[in-house]
Amino acid sequence: MDEMKKEKIALLRFQVIAPLIGLTKDDWGKKEKLLQEITKKGWEIPYSVRSYIGRSTVLEWLKSYEESGGKLESLYPKERSDSGLSRSMDIDTEQTLINLRKELCG
Repeated sequence: MDEMKKEKIALLRFQVIAPLIGLTKDDWGKKEKLLQEITKKGWEIPYSVRSYIGRSTVLEWLKSYEESGGKLESLYPKERSDSGLSRSMDIDTEQTLINLRKELCG
């Protein structure tokens, strides 16, 4: 993924977490209300067909941002650990599924 795409995604993520930045444990009620609003809202997520963001995702982004000292780069999408590797199933699993389908479908 090129730098421009990463930055566009990071900016959306920052927009999502911005109302939560700097809230303390004393602001727990406010934080929960904001989290509910954020997760109920439909978002135009760059390069994705999804339009909603889960609570745990929002909290993960917020944690990454705060632990980085407020660096936008902390909100960049992470590279996949299996990048460049085949994501297909092993031959035994494939054969088992084929046999199961034959049994069920005739």
